[in-house]
Amino acid sequence: MNQFLRDKPTPSQTNQRRINFWDTPYGQAVGCLQNGGAVMQGDTLRRDTQKPNTEVKLPKLDRRGAGIMLPISALPSRYGIGTFGEAAHQFLRELKNAGQQYWQVLPMLPTPSCNSPFQSCSAFAGNPYFIDLDIFVSKGLLKEDEIVPLVDQSDTIDYGRIYATRRPILQKAFVRAQTVGKTKEAERFEEENAEWLEGYCLYRAIKVYHGDKPWMEWPAAIRRGDRGAKKEYTRALANEVAFWKFCQFEFETQWQAVKANAAKNGIAIIGDCPLYVSLDSADVWEQRHLFQVDEDGEAKAAAGVPPDAYADTERCWGNPLYNWAEMERENFSWWKKRIKRNARLYDIIRIDHFIGLRRFYKIHARPEERYLNRWEDAPGLAIAEAIDAAAKEEGGTVLAEDLGIITPEVQDVLEKIGWQGMKVLQFAFDGKLHNEHLPHNYKTHRNVVYPSTHDNETLQSYLHESHPEIRDRAMEYTNTIMPEEILWNIHRLAYMSIADTVIILMQDVLELDNSARTNCPGKINGWRWRLKEGQFTEAHQARLCKLAETYGRLPNQKSHR
Repeated sequence: MNQFLRDKPTPSQTNQRRINFWDTPYGQAVGCLQNGGAVMQGDTLRRDTQKPNTEVKLPKLDRRGAGIMLPISALPSRYGIGTFGEAAHQFLRELKNAGQQYWQVLPMLPTPSCNSPFQSCSAFAGNPYFIDLDIFVSKGLLKEDEIVPLVDQSDTIDYGRIYATRRPILQKAFVRAQTVGKTKEAERFEEENAEWLEGYCLYRAIKVYHGDKPWMEWPAAIRRGDRGAKKEYTRALANEVAFWKFCQFEFETQWQAVKANAAKNGIAIIGDCPLYVSLDSADVWEQRHLFQVDEDGEAKAAAGVPPDAYADTERCWGNPLYNWAEMERENFSWWKKRIKRNARLYDIIRIDHFIGLRRFYKIHARPEERYLNRWEDAPGLAIAEAIDAAAKEEGGTVLAEDLGIITPEVQDVLEKIGWQGMKVLQFAFDGKLHNEHLPHNYKTHRNVVYPSTHDNETLQSYLHESHPEIRDRAMEYTNTIMPEEILWNIHRLAYMSIADTVIILMQDVLELDNSARTNCPGKINGWRWRLKEGQFTEAHQARLCKLAETYGRLPNQKSHR
């Protein structure tokens, strides 16, 4: 394995200018997190004399409230994609001004070439693209002139450019960080997360070495996870493995600072947990016995869905199906670890495609076998109880994305486990009086209502371009006179409903058309829209705050159900 050995990088000279990171809002949050309440001032620690606000109790879908869905990737930034920097903290201030209690983000997992965070190479790791470069400059890990060439303030994410430019600049920060050695916080992070971190970082290092090929195309010994081969690659690629650990630690540190600031302002984070993982992932490579694949990664069938509200045709997602029998024999330990990880990142975990926990749609790989595609049973209540217990152990709450074909068996699991489900107003106006998404048909307040979701068209295009006949029904239902008023009247309808929680997509708050659509199921090249700086104006915030006040959704506002 000598051919894998590389020379140790020569550290670049550390930036010698005065470090002012600890004087920034996110720096203060990081310092407080890392030092048990101590705050950095200059190069020394001082104790924060201000007592923490113990009166703020985060909402957990347990009272009337409202929020906005905006993925981290869509935040404004100088570098082509949203990050955990100042814009994230600014958005928290804007949410508070708007009377909001929730910030819903999409999965923060590493994204592949198709851009989708629902096709990640890990169910546990964080997306290094979200690491803020300005924070690295403030900490002396990067120089300003090194990141100027990366500036891209457009409202569309160029993933190809980011893929080509982000890793080299993170590598420079890593080299400089090595000159001062690993901190105790980094050592603790690696120790506490070793169970997934070691395998993920080795997977990423091997993937880089083999030209970013999927693990199914690696040489046989390492493809099949031979213990000796893994040991040799670990030794030979030690520096590359250390780089990926550095990225995960920095992701964690910066995100936890954002999350702490959110909690300080009474805002709960709703995170998204995809039901499935990608075939080309560290999870499948390391634990393929938990998936319906052979030792070389070949799968005879994959996950998907039949025609539904999002598409008129059957869709194959390509994700490997779970080996539920093996997972059950292991007492769902992989799922428990995954949920605990999510509960440390988010206050509320939205389980994507909840239906798949009770029944999953199996799509055969060979076209001549597609007639065999069918629904099959999953553990249902058993896996739901394992997920619920793991979330609660870390203080988390679970929300079910229960859209699609809901059978009595699926409904039974949801009722027994007690998770809240979802209602989508974009599905409500089909002309059927008993449509379950119409607010007058809500049977319980234990729901989260969305005017639309990240998989839908924006409301603006849906109502005014794609389905004017549905717009007319919505106008009649909401007693709207002028067509241009229908979007905000639908927002008002959501706010006045009995549902405990309302979440509105930022694009719908801004009344944007489909050029700002997040995702179009079944098509590639989505997930690219970004918010422009100042686009979420004080007028938008005031309008949302007034709705929240009117319909009893402000923080600490008493209301009677």
